[in-house]
Amino acid sequence: VFASHSFKPPFLGFGGGTGKRIVSNTWKAGGSTTIKENFVRLTPDRQSKQGWIFNDDPIEFEEFSLMLRFRISGQGKSLYGDGMGFWVQQKPEDRFEGGPLLGSTDKFYGFGILFDTFRNVESGHIHKDISLVQSDGKVIDLSSPRKGCSAKYRYWEGTDSFSADMHSRA
Repeated sequence: VFASHSFKPPFLGFGGGTGKRIVSNTWKAGGSTTIKENFVRLTPDRQSKQGWIFNDDPIEFEEFSLMLRFRISGQGKSLYGDGMGFWVQQKPEDRFEGGPLLGSTDKFYGFGILFDTFRNVESGHIHKDISLVQSDGKVIDLSSPRKGCSAKYRYWEGTDSFSADMHSRA
């Protein structure tokens, strides 16, 4: 585990002069993201929100593995926003850039793991709950087939069995 590329609670630090909590010096957050003492919330359970957390410390290894522990939950039984993406970008000048691909740009160098929580009805859309996208800087065409799978990783907060400890791993 590399400390600059990892984070877990408690988040006790505060940003210089902002009064807002920070994850660490190598992780930047923005948009609708809020950092609480025991968790990071990318977006509230509301329409048209986008949030992000970004690590700007380069990965300087030829081989590495990733593990993401997360929870997507909401007050609705089936809808929890559009989803989220986990990105690994190759170029050091690539920094967070908002856009149409689950809140991120659809033109980047690297790969992303998409967790798509909404089944779009557009013509030609091929839905995968979890999918892999890669790009060499060209715009990604999400209507073309991509590797992925179906998965149940959404939690409804209204169920009797719901617990704050529920999470998924990828």
